[in-house]
Amino acid sequence: MAWACWRAASALISPKLWNRFVWPYYLQLVQALLKSDHLVHKLDALPEDYRQVILLAKLEGLTTQEVAERMGKSRETVALLLHRALQRFRQLDQREPR
Repeated sequence: MAWACWRAASALISPKLWNRFVWPYYLQLVQALLKSDHLVHKLDALPEDYRQVILLAKLEGLTTQEVAERMGKSRETVALLLHRALQRFRQLDQREPR
């Protein structure tokens, strides 16, 4: 798929323009996709409650109180759960060689 996109785009513009303007952003896009795939893999390795609290707090940007209301837990429980979830999330990188 990526190869087909590259071939189509490179046929439309000159190699000089491609190398100067398109290629750097193409590489950034590929790197971002690989990084997001890595993050999804790490999230999938977490227990459900850890994954849920990280997604609500970090991805959706909810406060600890808002997360607690959504999860039906106390604010203190969610704060501790988030702390432990982020700790475990960081440990996954230390265990897995890239």
